Amino acid sequence: QRQMCIRDSSYGVHRYKLNTSVEVATQGKCHVLNLVEGESAEVETAGGSRFRLSYAETLVISAAAGSYRIVNTSGREIMVVKAFMK
Repeated sequence: QRQMCIRDSSYGVHRYKLNTSVEVATQGKCHVLNLVEGESAEVETAGGSRFRLSYAETLVISAAAGSYRIVNTSGREIMVVKAFMK
């Protein structure tokens, strides 16, 4: 489930509540991810690079990644916040 948190600004913030996984397209924008609920998640880019996120850690995804998948590895619902310039 994705929710838009900020409107009418130069940047956007989305929250993803996940039990399984979600595919995200960068749409030519750099994304900053933060795991704010849950123990861990894995992020895999379209190019095959993998990164583990633990609670409160931040990961920057380059616009050049094209797309990526966020996978819940916590065993319970997680929340990832994504910030990006519009």
